[in-house]
Amino acid sequence: MAVFLAAVPRAAAAAGGAELDVRVDSTTCQTSLVEETQRLTLVELNSSRLALGADAPRVFLSCRESVVLIRVSLGEQVDTRQLDLEQTDSALRPRVLALASAELVRDMAGSEPPPAPPAPPPVPPIEQHREPSWRSSASAAPPREEAENRLSLFTESNNFGSHFQPLVGGGLGFSHGVRRLTLSMGSAFSTSDRRTSLGSVRVLAGDLSAKIAVHFPNRLMPSELGVGYALGYARIHAHGSSTEATPGQVQGVWAGPFLFGALESPLFSRLFLQLVAQAGFVTLPVRGRVAQSRDSELAGVWLGLSLGFGWKL
Repeated sequence: MAVFLAAVPRAAAAAGGAELDVRVDSTTCQTSLVEETQRLTLVELNSSRLALGADAPRVFLSCRESVVLIRVSLGEQVDTRQLDLEQTDSALRPRVLALASAELVRDMAGSEPPPAPPAPPPVPPIEQHREPSWRSSASAAPPREEAENRLSLFTESNNFGSHFQPLVGGGLGFSHGVRRLTLSMGSAFSTSDRRTSLGSVRVLAGDLSAKIAVHFPNRLMPSELGVGYALGYARIHAHGSSTEATPGQVQGVWAGPFLFGALESPLFSRLFLQLVAQAGFVTLPVRGRVAQSRDSELAGVWLGLSLGFGWKL
């Protein structure tokens, strides 16, 4: 009788708390147990302020013999509790389940979700050093990865010895380059014709040369530095313009090593302009004696300058 009287105020409170939206569901428990558990859970949560609608508490019971698993979801929070009711009277089981369910709901409603981890501090931007546009355009280009063959056609001027008597002509060259190394071969022909008091002296000279150089890549003006060796043939012919002069000629092989430097200026995708300066020493000279004038010779210090066009094959 005392139990019944104590339950009446709770039932009346439940009637006043009909606005609560707490649903108890199950697919494995008896319907009478589920309905009574829901009624008593509403009574227990009558004074609680809970969300309505989609965020309202949901209780799901799973029964397996005398063991009942209570699963409560409140918004994004989920909690469970398992009870063994084997020693509990069947009439009191809904009451025990309602008390456990209400306790889970109150615990979850009173707890706040864990705070989100603080955002990492912003990373200060790294200032990158930018070179001026004029300098970046002239910065070093990557070395040649693949073999590169080139053909060049040039005009040249060479001077042998201590006197200024240049030989002017031209030639053809071929080069093969891989990464920073360039091997090349070329042939050239040049001539000079000067007047003397007794007539004129004409010099004809041709040569074959082999060169090896280090290539310095650059987007604006690639360059090369290297060494080479020239082997050639020369003929010096003197012609007299008076009866006092006797014409004659000297011919022979000349040779010598040289150093050179080259600058290139790209014109189009494959066409480029090339300037080459070289200095060497003739080890196998050809000399022609000229009466009443300075000698004509391919000997001593040898200086040369050439300008031409090249084509990348």
